[in-house]
Amino acid sequence: MAFSFKTVAGRFSARPAVIAALALSSIFFALFTAGCITDDSPDGSEGAKDLKMMVAQYRIFSIATIQEERTKLMDALANVASQAALEEVTHISQVQNTLVLYSQPKVAQSKVDLGARVVGDDVIVDLIGGYGPETPSFKQAKSALLKELKRSFPGQYDQPSPRIPVFREEPNPAPAAAPAVGSPATQP
Repeated sequence: MAFSFKTVAGRFSARPAVIAALALSSIFFALFTAGCITDDSPDGSEGAKDLKMMVAQYRIFSIATIQEERTKLMDALANVASQAALEEVTHISQVQNTLVLYSQPKVAQSKVDLGARVVGDDVIVDLIGGYGPETPSFKQAKSALLKELKRSFPGQYDQPSPRIPVFREEPNPAPAAAPAVGSPATQP
């Protein structure tokens, strides 16, 4: 049964309008999702490579509670940061259990970030460079990181698949303001 109603000019059917609206919405959906392809794209299409996220993640086994091993990791990451011209910015990290965070200064897009965080007994090292083809800065940092991991932690690390998600810390609630002297809350 078609939806129709009478107009001054005659009878009007809503079926063609509904079909046209569905066709247009399908086209818009296809155009929108074409711009949202990530490195996890199941079809592995060539167009997805330009939108791929530059990321490398390594899990170093069972060093989170061993101070000497954590110190060795911190020294290795400082060496990588120095080679890749990254600055230490741990104080701005919003990631839970961050050990250290380095970032490429004065870069707006595709800047390189190198961080380490504790997850259980392991330490996760994340190297992130934004979206797009791998930049020379990302390639240099990744190469230096792999050399340091092989030298400092041979056989003690892997690349987890799927990647271990990053969790942001919950902001601390603001402390309650003390009641003013003489207010009803301070009077007996």
